[in-house]
Amino acid sequence: MWVSSEANSAEGKPTGWMYSTEQNLDVVAPTQLPSNKWKSGKRSTLGLQYTLAGGTGVMKEAGFWVDVPGMRVTGVHGLDDAEPAMAAELRQLAALTAAK
Repeated sequence: MWVSSEANSAEGKPTGWMYSTEQNLDVVAPTQLPSNKWKSGKRSTLGLQYTLAGGTGVMKEAGFWVDVPGMRVTGVHGLDDAEPAMAAELRQLAALTAAK
């Protein structure tokens, strides 16, 4: 699963700002994926964390995508409250907030 622009998502392009290495065809929302299976590019990671994770910022180099341990996705664009994925997202967000 990729976190990408609406246009790339609509076209099914495997490109974006971050992606999960988890292979699961039953997943409909990023919140259903393990938090330790995400990779992120320079545009979606804080500079210091990106550098410390070994990020190079150069797409063709091995260090472009870095591990994002404990990734938390807290928003799903374009879904209303009645959508099952949004309902699951809101439940997870409430649980995370209550745990703090």
